[in-house]
Amino acid sequence: MTKAEIKGSHTAILKRMSKEYIHEYKNFIKKVKRGEAAFVDYEYKTKLGKNIFLHHVAEPIDENSNSGLVVGVISNIT
Repeated sequence: MTKAEIKGSHTAILKRMSKEYIHEYKNFIKKVKRGEAAFVDYEYKTKLGKNIFLHHVAEPIDENSNSGLVVGVISNIT
């Protein structure tokens, strides 16, 4: 994924996220950008309009001192 695709995915997530979880999600992104492992749970509206809960985990990878790499998983915990 390119940086633009990753940034676009954050924007797409925020658009479908319940407003009450946006602050927590932004804190999650800040932690990951600082190189810290992080997780966040939030309510999300699918393309079909169904509300679900997601568990989002991200772990920065330090490969050859490249701090821009992150591995992540988003799981449906509804």
